[in-house]
Amino acid sequence: MKQLIYIVLCCALTGALVAQPVLPITVEPEAGAVLNAAGWYPPAFFDPGPAGENQTWDFSAAGPGDVWVTRSYLDPAGTPFAGKFPAATLCMRTDAGGPTPPSFTYYAETDSTVSTLGLGILGANVIVNTTPWDRQYPMYYGETQTDTISGTNTNNGQTVFFDLFYRRDYDGFGALMMPGGQNYQNAIRVKTTANRRDSVPGLNNTHTLRLGTQEFYYWYVPTISGFLFWTSKYQEVQLKINANGDTTQITTGTPVFVVEYQTSLPVPTAEPQVAGDFFEILGNPAPDWLKIRLKHPVSEPAEVLISDMAGKVLYQTRNLISGEILSIPVGDLPPGIYTAQVIVSGRPRALLWEKG
Repeated sequence: MKQLIYIVLCCALTGALVAQPVLPITVEPEAGAVLNAAGWYPPAFFDPGPAGENQTWDFSAAGPGDVWVTRSYLDPAGTPFAGKFPAATLCMRTDAGGPTPPSFTYYAETDSTVSTLGLGILGANVIVNTTPWDRQYPMYYGETQTDTISGTNTNNGQTVFFDLFYRRDYDGFGALMMPGGQNYQNAIRVKTTANRRDSVPGLNNTHTLRLGTQEFYYWYVPTISGFLFWTSKYQEVQLKINANGDTTQITTGTPVFVVEYQTSLPVPTAEPQVAGDFFEILGNPAPDWLKIRLKHPVSEPAEVLISDMAGKVLYQTRNLISGEILSIPVGDLPPGIYTAQVIVSGRPRALLWEKG
């Protein structure tokens, strides 16, 4: 009997260990993936729920988002800031629609590590270089990763040096219920905290010391690329320092809160290309004509942009009607990968397509 009890207990413990999902490097999107997301800026911090085992995070009633983001994962070659980050093996282009210029974040990847090298913002003359900021895989429940990062932020010719300490914790797993209605039973939550310090030079040997703290919560599913849901809060304190090193003023900034969730999953180029309910590409690769079927809300006109991987707009048209099939001549374009973007009331959706 004692032996039987021992065997049952061992099986139970083994089952508990197996039930803890492992975060693999495959949650990091690869070149060719395009992820669309919705989000909003709430007036207070969005409650991320508890940490621990076998949790249920029910965000099904959250949203809908009024901020729309598209992230396109690219080969760095040919992107605007590739020369600044020669070690990069992957580039993430982020488009938020409206007047916000696209940003390009550069990464170096190995079989077990993704290192953030820095970013540039197109048209804003902003380049941020950092010592590599590593995400290491696989990651197991209860594991913590820490690192200290230093870097420079060059904005319109002015360079500011900064230090950043961050901590990454796999602090929970369980069921995730998304705003779009999808439910995932093997979701993993990763909490990241970051403390940043930088000094901005002023006149007459004065400077402003900025101290920022940020807290992120990301939810992943091991079999899906990209985070499915995230929320964060950011708080900054500014200290005015005179030439003698004395603090003359302390200002506490307004907290910034963000919530975002993924609305579409990456689709390989060889398969049918569909971006939610906004549009789809008919025939990919496209040798001479790129055909787009518009599927956006009937009450709102759409804008279509075709761009190369450097962000240069090659074709643009506005006031398009839902249900229309748009044929765009692309025969003169050199072979390669391009972006098709549809914008409706400031909300962008994007897909990559190939010129055959």
